[in-house]
Amino acid sequence: MARAGDSKITAVPDNSTVAVMRVATKRRRCRMNVMLLALTIGTIPRLQSPLCNPHFAINDRKANTDSTTPQTRLRHPGENGFMTLRTKFDMYLAPASQACFAALTDHLTTILAGHDMSSATGSYDIGQMCGIDFAKATPGRYHYLATMVVDNSVVPEGSYNSHVITPQKDGLRDLKDFNPARHVMAINEPGSFSGAAVFNAHLRRHGIAGFDNAKRSGGHLKSIAMVARGDAHLASIDRLSFELARHDQPENVAKVTVIDETPFYPSPPFVADGGLSRETVTRLTDALLAFRQHDAWQEMCELLGIRDLTIIDPADYTGMDRPE
Repeated sequence: MARAGDSKITAVPDNSTVAVMRVATKRRRCRMNVMLLALTIGTIPRLQSPLCNPHFAINDRKANTDSTTPQTRLRHPGENGFMTLRTKFDMYLAPASQACFAALTDHLTTILAGHDMSSATGSYDIGQMCGIDFAKATPGRYHYLATMVVDNSVVPEGSYNSHVITPQKDGLRDLKDFNPARHVMAINEPGSFSGAAVFNAHLRRHGIAGFDNAKRSGGHLKSIAMVARGDAHLASIDRLSFELARHDQPENVAKVTVIDETPFYPSPPFVADGGLSRETVTRLTDALLAFRQHDAWQEMCELLGIRDLTIIDPADYTGMDRPE
């Protein structure tokens, strides 16, 4: 039997079948030619996207609700024709927060129209990254821009920590009750600071060694869901992610209990590509801080449990790759 895409037909078709096949083939070729032409000149706008702006056309956008690296590539007119602002705002991206980060991207793109980003050498121009990755980066690889401020007087400005959670039903009362032979930990990613590295250090201080029986969830919100189901007995959740989960997954948060917290460390920084000029970096910083006047800022604050942006000493991140 012939399949779609086969170049040979084993049965001999009649004339009417041949005619229909020829018409279908021509239509497919026509559609392919139109798509190739559109890709060549870059005119495939997604007009229903929340990022749309009458002055800009979206070229590509990948999004996920947890732990991946979505990037937004926005084509906009610059001094030398069209140029690209590439953003990475995936650390706290979930269905509940997508509109906020879309508004942030649109805000930055509008303000930076006309600035030359061609000197950037990395995969994105501006984004937010884990502090451990910033600490490990080669000097000059990134320009530090700003840091979120948690809306809690107990948390030092520019810092954050993690909640250690357990199932509300049949969970642990204390960290010392953890028994590696009976209990399972969940980590989001082995390279995560708040979900793995600082968690491991915190457990060692309590006489609990290693992640030999840890399950990898793929993200903070997924770790919360795993603990809520009883598939894991402990997990370390970035406190901003935990606040986001209250809005995005309230049914899962209701099924877990916070039994401990890790020490405070600098909150995930907003950064710019190290190849960008100082003038452009200053413009990016100003644009980021100006977002606090945007209508979407208050919603972002409520979703993540933050109240401000601040600028701390980038040297404060030194040592986050070796938490004690």
